[in-house]
Order: sequence, then structure tokens, then C-alpha cells
Amino acid sequence: MTKVQSLNAYVTERLMLAAREILEVVSDAVLELQEEVGRARRESERLRKRLYEVSFHAQAILHGLLQYTLIYICTTRGWNSSVTVKNGVNNTSTSLVAHPLSLPEGHLKCCSGDLAQRRVLNMH
Repeated sequence: MTKVQSLNAYVTERLMLAAREILEVVSDAVLELQEEVGRARRESERLRKRLYEVSFHAQAILHGLLQYTLIYICTTRGWNSSVTVKNGVNNTSTSLVAHPLSLPEGHLKCCSGDLAQRRVLNMH
């Protein structure tokens, strides 16, 4: 084997070893990043579920407060009202009876909710 062939074989062997080492390091880095992405996805899903639970609970509390507020208003004003409250949490309606007196003329509607989605609650 000539010196050139020997040098060529040596350089080729060293380059192959370096390429393998680089490939191992890159493979380990890719695996580590994939694991990190998996952890981030699981954490994101956990937080998404928790946010849904908290918002559902908050909507239920607000719905209850709205019901009690409407009853209080109707009671303190002496209105006889059967109020139907549309529940944004599970799209159900609840009828409330506030007071045995009659509703004054002209006081037929109450509004609740944000400006974009006002719901008219009919009281009769």
C-alpha cells in the first residue's frame, strides 16, 4: 500500500468516526427535544383542562349570582315575576318566582351579559 493510499484510508476512517459521533450527538439532541415537546404538550393539555374546569365553575357561580340578583331586584321592587334565566354554561333555562305582587306596567325586560351577547329575560 502506498503512502497516499494509507493516508487516504486513515483520513476516511477518521472522517467516518467523526461523522458517527456527530450523528450520535444529533440523534440524542433530537430525542431530548422530542421528549421536551411531549412534556410541553401534556402540560398544555393539563392546563387547558384546568382552564375549562375553572371557567365552567366561574360561569356556574355567575349564573347563580345572576339568579339571586334578579330575585332580589324583583322582590325589593315588589314585582311578581317569573324570570327565565338562560344558562350559558349548559344551555338550560331556569324559572324563578320572586314575589306575589304584580309587575308594574313598562317593566317587562331585564338584560344581562356583555354588550355583544345581551340576553333579554322576559318577566311576566
